[in-house]
Amino acid sequence: MTLYSHSRLSSYEQCPRKYAFRYIEKPDIERRTSIEAFMGKAVHDALESLYQSVLMERTPKWEEVRDFYERYWDKNLGDDVFIVRPEFTAQDYRNVGRRCLQDYFVRNYPFSDGRVLALEDRVLIDLDGSGAYRLQGFIDRLAEAEDGTIEIHDYKTSRSLPTQDDVDRERQLALYQIGIQQRWREERPVRLIWHYLRANRTLTSTRTREALEALKDDTRRLIDTAVAAADRNDFPPQESTLCSWCEFQSICPAKRHQFATAAMTPEEFAADDGVRIADDYASAKQRVDVATTELEAAKQMVLKFAAAENLTRLTGHHASVSVNIRREPKLPDKKNPERVELEQLVRDSGLWDQVSDLERRKLAKALQTDMFDSTTKARLSGLIGESVVSTIHLKRIETEETDDGPDV
Repeated sequence: MTLYSHSRLSSYEQCPRKYAFRYIEKPDIERRTSIEAFMGKAVHDALESLYQSVLMERTPKWEEVRDFYERYWDKNLGDDVFIVRPEFTAQDYRNVGRRCLQDYFVRNYPFSDGRVLALEDRVLIDLDGSGAYRLQGFIDRLAEAEDGTIEIHDYKTSRSLPTQDDVDRERQLALYQIGIQQRWREERPVRLIWHYLRANRTLTSTRTREALEALKDDTRRLIDTAVAAADRNDFPPQESTLCSWCEFQSICPAKRHQFATAAMTPEEFAADDGVRIADDYASAKQRVDVATTELEAAKQMVLKFAAAENLTRLTGHHASVSVNIRREPKLPDKKNPERVELEQLVRDSGLWDQVSDLERRKLAKALQTDMFDSTTKARLSGLIGESVVSTIHLKRIETEETDDGPDV
C-alpha cells in the first residue's frame, strides 16, 4: 500500500509529469540538486545539531553551529549541485545560509523556550482509520511549551515570506498535527510554527477540529485524483517557473527538446528538424498576426467611410464590401446587481424557460408581446440596454457577365 507524504502530493499538484517520474517510473538518470535545496539541507542539519546540544542540556555556542555548517558545505558541495540563477554563485548561497543561522541563533538564544521532544521526528498519519489513506512526514522539531502546548516547528530557507492567510491554509504541518494527535490519542493544544530564516520571521497558526476534518477530506480527494491518474497513465507536464529547478528536464516532454538543443553547436541547432518546424510555425503565426492587425485597421476604415458617405456597400476591383450596422439588446453584466434583479423578475414571472434562460434576443422579443404583465415589462425594459453591432461581409465580384439585364 502506498505511503504518501506532503511533498509527494505537492509534486502531483505542481506537475503530474514530475510526480510520475519521481514516484512511479523512477527513470535511471543522473539526479541533480539545486543550490537552494542544498543550502536548505545544510541549514536544517546545522539547526538539528544545535538542538541536539539543547537535548543534552547544553547551551550551544555560535562557533559550533557555524563550524558545523561550514564543514557540511565543504564536504557535500559537488558537481551534482546546480545553480539556476546565473547572477549568483555558490558562495553567495553559502553566505545566505550562514546569515540565516546567525540571525536564528541571536534571536532564540539560549534556546530555553520550552522542552525539545524530538528532532526529525517521523510521524504517521491515517486519514480515515482504515489504513487506505496513510501518509508520513518528518517534523524538524517537536517541542512542548511551558503552558503544555505541543509545538510543531518547521524551518524555511525560501526567498518569499507568505501571508498569515497562506500559513493558515498550509497543509504540511496541519497533517503532522493530525499524526501527533493520533499518536498520543489526546486533545492537547497544538501550535504550528514556521521559522522563515531569510526574513528572520516566525509565523504561527492553529487549527480547529473542523479545519482538520476538512483537511482530511481534501487530502483523501487529492490522493484519489492521483490514483485515478495512475490508473489512466495520465500525467501531463504542467509548465511553470519551477521547471528550471526540475531534475527531469532532460526527459520531460515539455522540456526535452529545449534541453537537448541547448547542448548543440549553432550548426547542429540550425539543422535540427524540431527547430526548423518551430521556426516555420512561428513565422506563419507572425504573418497571421500582422494580417489580423491590418484587417482590423481596414475594417475601421470601411466603417468610417461608409458612415461618412451614408453607404451600406463599397465596390472594389474584385470584391464588394457590405456594411451592416444594427442595434441589439444588451443584458446587464452578470456581476452587475441589476442582472440579479432582472433574473429574479423573470423567474418570478414563471417565464424563465420560455426566454431560454435569459437569452438576450428571445427576452427582447418576448417584451414586444403580452407574455409579461405591464409592470414587469416596464421594469425589465428599464434593465435591458442596447449595443451597436457592426458587421462586414466580403463578396467576390464575378468577372464575366452572367445576366442579360431586365426583360424589356
